[in-house]
Amino acid sequence: MTTATLPDNTLIGGSVKCNNSGNGNECVTDRCVIAGNLDCSGNSGGCAVPETTVGGNVTLNNNAGPGASVTDGAIGGNVTMTNNSSGTVTGDFIGGNLKCNGNGGSTLQSNNVVAGTTSCN
Repeated sequence: MTTATLPDNTLIGGSVKCNNSGNGNECVTDRCVIAGNLDCSGNSGGCAVPETTVGGNVTLNNNAGPGASVTDGAIGGNVTMTNNSSGTVTGDFIGGNLKCNGNGGSTLQSNNVVAGTTSCN
């Protein structure tokens, strides 16, 4: 499996889309700072968002492989995680709402600080 990974500590002044990668490729934003939104959807190798700061919203939908995860980060807006093969949201500060539905099994979510509402099953 190939992994598309940004270098550690990358600053991105706008938004990021990592969508529809094939051949088992995973989208990873490791220790990035993204001023805008992050959309990571439809990736055959999943989507991992560890230790990342996002000024806007994070959307992770329809990722296969290991599914989708947002861990140990700070998100200024909402986190929406739907219809992934699995879902994990742990150790995050979320300024908006956390919505996670339709992920394989139930979404693992723990140790988050969410300013808005949490709707996960």
